[in-house]
Amino acid sequence: MENNLNTLLSNLSNTFDLINDAFKKNADPVLTNYSITEMHCIEHIKKIKNPNVTKLSASLRITRGGVCKIIKRLCAKSAVSSYRLDENKKEIYYTLTETGEKIFLAHEKIHQKWLEKDSDFLKQFNKKDVEFALKFIQKYSDHLKKSLTGFEWRKKMKIHQIRNATLIITFNNVKFLIDPWLMPKDYMQGFDACIHSETRQPRTELPLSIEQIVDVDAVILTHYHPDHWDEFAAKALNKDIPFFVQSADDAETVKKFGFNNVAVIESKIEFSGVSLFKTKGQHGKREIIAPLCEKIGMPYEAMGIVFKAENEKKLYLAGDTIWCNEVKENIDEYNPDIIIVNACGAKTAIGERLIMDADDVKAVAEYVKSSTIIASHMDTVSHLSVTRDDIKKLNLPNVLVPNDNDILEF
Repeated sequence: MENNLNTLLSNLSNTFDLINDAFKKNADPVLTNYSITEMHCIEHIKKIKNPNVTKLSASLRITRGGVCKIIKRLCAKSAVSSYRLDENKKEIYYTLTETGEKIFLAHEKIHQKWLEKDSDFLKQFNKKDVEFALKFIQKYSDHLKKSLTGFEWRKKMKIHQIRNATLIITFNNVKFLIDPWLMPKDYMQGFDACIHSETRQPRTELPLSIEQIVDVDAVILTHYHPDHWDEFAAKALNKDIPFFVQSADDAETVKKFGFNNVAVIESKIEFSGVSLFKTKGQHGKREIIAPLCEKIGMPYEAMGIVFKAENEKKLYLAGDTIWCNEVKENIDEYNPDIIIVNACGAKTAIGERLIMDADDVKAVAEYVKSSTIIASHMDTVSHLSVTRDDIKKLNLPNVLVPNDNDILEF
């Protein structure tokens, strides 16, 4: 009996391989440069009303990241183009081009030929044989579905530390690029109003290519400061990429770089199955730093973001802030599992910290001992006063200090 079962499963696998081989052999030449997965994606784009990445991911039963890569290839082959609805300018939808329609029709034609050929083949079996085959296929399908119950068609949350405050956060299979500061090492002078103004910045090179960094689904700019955004990012990013900012002023600034899909997070915004909640903080003591920022013509406010999605842990990106009542309130309200803090203790020339230092990180870690704290914005800007080694020496059990290009999974 066991040998028969093994033979049956082996024959099933071989049959699936033969189906694939038969498809390739009989394929229209127009399909030569398209994979099976790409053709299936084209089919689903054709048949789904207003298809977006979320709908295609569910329909094709592959990850959102996988769908994005397929779409990117199909757009490069001029088989698919994107569009937006008047009532929802933020969401990107997809449609077939003339080339895509030809691929769809050629694919459908092959399926129709198979149906005709297989119909003739199946006529040799009587009704009882067909009913048994249908019963077996249905039961085997139910068995496979049962074995997949609870299986999550997604990758784990990933936090990729790029450099400084620049991160790639993969959340619910959506890749968010945070605060892209992509200029080469020593490109910019230090800040006159801060310590170490004689030190050029960034102090380090990017750990990977700009092309790899900007291969994302959306951008979040927590605030428009010159160590969180630059012309290198503006040049490299797709001008139609969804782009989230904290204020109308920041939105207008980003639009001047040519970006067409900019949205302000007033309090909460939904994007591809992810809820983004805007949070407040203090970019240095408000009563001291806010007037200083106004004097030098630099905005003071810097938002944080809480990420939420079904089946994901809650993530709180605190942004450029010190440990303050606003951060405590955010933690109390959202109860995040993971908290990213900017922790290099950047200081002004008068010694006032602008973001968290070692004492602040310790305070956060002790306030939420059940959460994982990640120290970011390290070892890069000219006006830092705290290093990664300083944070590590605290020996806090719930604090992680990733190096540039490290990827943390949760």
